[in-house]
Amino acid sequence: MKFYSIIFLSALVIISSRSYCQTGRNVSAKNFIEAKILDTANAASLAYANIFNLNTKRGTISNDEGFIRIEINSPEDTLDVSYIGYAVRHIAAHEIKDAGIIFLKRNPVLLKEATVVADASSFLYDMLSACKKPSASKKKTAKTYFELETFKDSTQIELIVCYYNGHFTGYNVNEPEFKTGRLALAEIDGKLFVSTESSKAIYMLTLFDDNDNFPKNPFQLKKKAFREYYQLSLAEKYKDEKSNVIYVIDFFPRSDAGIFFNGRVWIDSLKNEIIKINLKAENALRHPFLPLWTTDSLKRVDLEITETFNEIDGTMFFNHVDYNYTIQYKSRNDSVYEITTKAVLYAYDYRNNFPLPHFQFSDFKNTDYRKIIAVPYNRFFWEHNDEYKLNDKKNRNEQFFTKKEVINNIRFTEDAQKSFRIGFFERPYLIWNGARIHFAYTLGDSTNAISKDDLKKTPAERYNLKVQLYMDVNLYHDSLNILTATVFDPFQSYYHFPFDTLADCFLNLYFDVMEIERREFEKEIHEQKLSIELINDAYQRKIKENESISRSYFSSVERGNNRKELLKWNEHVFEELRIDNCKLFNQYDK
Repeated sequence: MKFYSIIFLSALVIISSRSYCQTGRNVSAKNFIEAKILDTANAASLAYANIFNLNTKRGTISNDEGFIRIEINSPEDTLDVSYIGYAVRHIAAHEIKDAGIIFLKRNPVLLKEATVVADASSFLYDMLSACKKPSASKKKTAKTYFELETFKDSTQIELIVCYYNGHFTGYNVNEPEFKTGRLALAEIDGKLFVSTESSKAIYMLTLFDDNDNFPKNPFQLKKKAFREYYQLSLAEKYKDEKSNVIYVIDFFPRSDAGIFFNGRVWIDSLKNEIIKINLKAENALRHPFLPLWTTDSLKRVDLEITETFNEIDGTMFFNHVDYNYTIQYKSRNDSVYEITTKAVLYAYDYRNNFPLPHFQFSDFKNTDYRKIIAVPYNRFFWEHNDEYKLNDKKNRNEQFFTKKEVINNIRFTEDAQKSFRIGFFERPYLIWNGARIHFAYTLGDSTNAISKDDLKKTPAERYNLKVQLYMDVNLYHDSLNILTATVFDPFQSYYHFPFDTLADCFLNLYFDVMEIERREFEKEIHEQKLSIELINDAYQRKIKENESISRSYFSSVERGNNRKELLKWNEHVFEELRIDNCKLFNQYDK
C-alpha cells in the first residue's frame, strides 16, 4: 500500500475504547427540518448559508449544495435564514416542512456594475486600506466543527471530521484544542491520499499578515504596493438588514505570477470591516502542501477559500471558512492524479465550550490524523451528541465512514496496521489492548542512540517512560458518559539502553501496571456515581497516585536488573490481567 500526503506527516495506530454511561434517561428523539436554500432569481444553491432557530438558540450552515438539516422543538419554531448579499428571511418551521425549499432574495443593488481604475478614482483603494485589523487582545473561544472530504474524480477517498474548542483573534483562527474526531480512507489504484494537517493549513491563513504558505492578498500590502500590484473593480453595493451600505469589490493582480490571490471582498463601508472574502489562486506557487516522497511532486495547485465574519461584542470574529483545493500529484512512476479536497471550518457556538479530554499531546508531529488515532473512538459522542454537523440528503459521509472496505479509526485489518507502520505513520501513541509492544517499534532507533554524554549519566537519567491516563467526560441531557484509556506516549519516552527482551519485559510490565490503575480508577468513579466536578477531582488525585506508583516501579525494578522485584511486579500483573510477561519475554531462565 502506497501513501501520498498533501500536507504534513503523522501516525496511525490501533484503536481500543472503553467507556461506560451513567444514565438518568435516554437521550430524547429529535425533530428535524430538512431543506435546500436557493436564490429566488435563478434557483442556484446557496452554499454555507446560515440558519438559526430562535426557539432552541441553535444554528447551522448549509452544505456546498445548499442543503440544511436543523433541529426544531415544534412546527411553530421561528428560523432566521441569512446569506451575505441576501435579505434575511424569518420563516416558521411548518412553512418549510412541506416545500423543502427556502428561497432568499438578493438585497437591492444600489449601483450597477462599474469598473473603477486607479487613475480615475482612489476611493476603493482607500476603502480596502481602511479596513480594520482587530485588536490582538480581543480573543474568543467557540465550539468549532471541521470537515474535510477528498475525491479522485467523483470517488470519495478521504473523510476527516473533528470537533474543537476553536480560539479566534478577530478574523484569524488560532490553533484549536482537539475534542474528538473520526477519519476514513479508501484505496484507489492501491494508493492512499491523506490530508494529515488540513486544519493547520486553515489556521495558517491570515488576512493581514503575509506568510510564505499562501499567495498574497490586498490586505497584506501597504498602500503603495497595493496600488502597484492590484486593480480593483466595484461589482455592486447594497444595504443590509441594518441599513448599512455594503460594498462588493473585486480585486485582480496585475501580473499572473502565481503569488497573488484574486477575489472578491464584502466591506461594511460604515465600520470599515470585512464581512466576507473570497480568495482564488490558479496554479498557485505559494501553498501549504507537500508531497510525501521527495521523488514525487505537485504539478499544480488551485486554491479557492471563502471566509465569513460576524460582529461579536463590537469586534469582527471568524464565522466560517470553506477551503477548496485541487492538486495534480505526480508520483515517482510518473502517474499523475488530480485530487480535489473540500474542507469547512465553522465556529458554531461562541457561548459554550467543550469539556476537553484529559490528555496532553506533544507538540512534535501532532497532526489531525495523529490526534484522532491517539485516543479511543468515542461511540457515545458520535451516536448521541446533538452538536452541529454538515448534512446532505444522502448522508454520504456516514455511508463512506461505515463502508467495510475503508480504513477508519474504529477498525483496522492486520494488513492495514502493518502497512501504516512502514515509514509513514511511525512512532504512534499506543492504547493498551492486551497486545505486547516492543521498544524497537514503539520508540525507534533514534531514541536508542547511546552517546558519550549518556554514559556519564546515572541509569535513571538515561530513560523515561511516559504513560498517560486518557479521560473524556460527556454529558448530553441526563446521560453521562466517561471514556478512559491507558496510552503509551512515544514523544515523552526514551530509552538509551539496548533494546533486548529484558527491556521489552520491563516496558510491558509498566504499561500493564498503569492499565490496572486505570481499571481501578474507572471502577471507583462508576461505583460512586460522581458528578462531573468530582470525577475531575478524582482524576487529578489518580494522576498524582500514578506518578507515585511509577516512581516505585522504576526504582524497585531497576530496568529489570532487580530480579526479585521484577518477579514481584510480574505476579501482580498476572493476578489482575492474567498476563505473564516474564514467560512471554523468556525471563524465568535467566
